[in-house]
Amino acid sequence: MNFPPDLLPPVSLPATCPSRELFERSLESTSRALAGDAELQINFSAERTDGDSKAMHLTLPIENPAEGQIATVRGMCDAFAMRICYHDPDLHLSLAPAGPLSLAIYNELEDLRIETCASRAMSGVAVNLSALFEYKFGLRGLNVLGTDTATSQANAFVLTARAALLGKPLPETAQRFIHRWQDELTRLGAGDIETLCAASANQAEYARQSLRLIERLELRSEERRVGKECRSRWAPYH
Repeated sequence: MNFPPDLLPPVSLPATCPSRELFERSLESTSRALAGDAELQINFSAERTDGDSKAMHLTLPIENPAEGQIATVRGMCDAFAMRICYHDPDLHLSLAPAGPLSLAIYNELEDLRIETCASRAMSGVAVNLSALFEYKFGLRGLNVLGTDTATSQANAFVLTARAALLGKPLPETAQRFIHRWQDELTRLGAGDIETLCAASANQAEYARQSLRLIERLELRSEERRVGKECRSRWAPYH
């Protein structure tokens, strides 16, 4: 698992941590404890970790930054650890849809399920994961939200699902964006989102409900029309 450099905020060390090395060790040991896996690794060097499901690449630019960025970096590490705890990659892959946009939504909904389970179990992790979402949304959200396409509708749906699953208000920009798609989202029905929320503790049932919702979004014609372009316009918030 690798976080692109453009997603990483500049970070100042916490006052309780006198050196970068100790901070990195603290992040890794905490992630291991959360995941319940002593073999988990966080690679803080420039070397990539492609292909290793128990390793994450995270280069920390330690500079002079603003508050809140420590929580964002912790959120990146927590997200990695929580995926190991709550996610079955083989099950996820076995049910995955074929279309690029459908697959992107399916993946995002699973990320939301993992965050929901983790947030319910640990309040500190919930704070860090929320900080990570807010950082990503502020960094990338406005790049995609302005276009009237199936991709934008899909983003509106994922944001709506996030608010329902986590029970937290979205940024004001996101709320205004969702309002633009209210008619289309209403077609899905509140009961469909409620069913998705109720299944969050069961990955298989949640995945099947996600697929039913994706089917109701009627994305297939758009996926055939734009193909790979869908993926380039998709905004991952999690």
